[in-house]
Amino acid sequence: MPVTTDLTKLSITLTTAPGAGKSWTFTVMKNGSATSLAVTISDTATAATDLANTASFTAGDTITLRAVPSGTPTDSGVQYFNVVSSAAGQPLFFCANNPVTSAQFNSLMADGVSTTESRSQCVMPCDGTFSNLYAQLTAAPGGAASKTFTLRNNGSGTALTCAISGAATTNNDTTHSVAVVATDRLVMEVAVASSPASSSSFFSVLFTPTTAGDSVLLFGCNDDPSASATQYNFPDASLASWTATETNFQIILGGWTLKKFYARTDVASGAAKDYTFTIRLNATTSTALAVTCANTTVAQSTTADVAVISTDKISIMSVPTGTPTVSRQNMGILVNATAGGGTTIKDIISMGLLFPR
Repeated sequence: MPVTTDLTKLSITLTTAPGAGKSWTFTVMKNGSATSLAVTISDTATAATDLANTASFTAGDTITLRAVPSGTPTDSGVQYFNVVSSAAGQPLFFCANNPVTSAQFNSLMADGVSTTESRSQCVMPCDGTFSNLYAQLTAAPGGAASKTFTLRNNGSGTALTCAISGAATTNNDTTHSVAVVATDRLVMEVAVASSPASSSSFFSVLFTPTTAGDSVLLFGCNDDPSASATQYNFPDASLASWTATETNFQIILGGWTLKKFYARTDVASGAAKDYTFTIRLNATTSTALAVTCANTTVAQSTTADVAVISTDKISIMSVPTGTPTVSRQNMGILVNATAGGGTTIKDIISMGLLFPR
């Protein structure tokens, strides 16, 4: 956790009910211990929200969501979950499950890991500031070895950086901050020195928007959509792949308003060829937030207010025209909480507490 915050309103939605006399209990964990923020979904129910409890975190705490079955419940299918943060900024989380033994570039909100920077970059949909970088490894680098985490902007390193070396497994940078503007391309680099021990990497950063109430969904996907068929992905590319099955690649936000959508391909599509990316609701409705990337690597954008209610499921659709050159995508979606669903909540937590698994 990159900031001190109270988490409330844990909301869980399952695709399939547990069954009679069976249940799932989901609990927010802090530093490996259960908090009081939890929900149980039983019998024929498929959703629940904890409106009573609060989980308080300080910067540097670890956070996990635990699922415990009771009575051998039916496979839940895709699970959707989110919580509300009281922080003035938006915490963003990343977990690289693969060992990092050479320099890699990591998306700020997804499993987009690549040795090629442009494949994991996200496009910022608004202005703001990044700060409070916290990093952790599952194993110490050892000896003189190290792994260095650096926020990069438009292909260049920024002042927001920290190194984990020797016998250490954690470090942070709470001194520096980085101002960004809409269309900037962000990525986290994990560089290695002196052959560190193999380990998985975890990091978090705090994004503070210039406009109060703004939050972001950031997409950096190390996978190409089809050049001939319509495909779908999560709005935060959380599983880093494109698929023909839309219903398995959606997220639930809550009562917010989607306001802007930016998209960029890292390779030009070719003359008279393009990709059109569209924000979709409930696997049935294409919204006005749609952009076409035609033979350019410049970020394209569109603006429209798309109200999202607490049960709406959101996905991104990719439609190729003219067999475009295959390409990775860098995207960003601006979400405003103050305008959505009548709520005054300022911020949402993203990544591990937002997307379905």
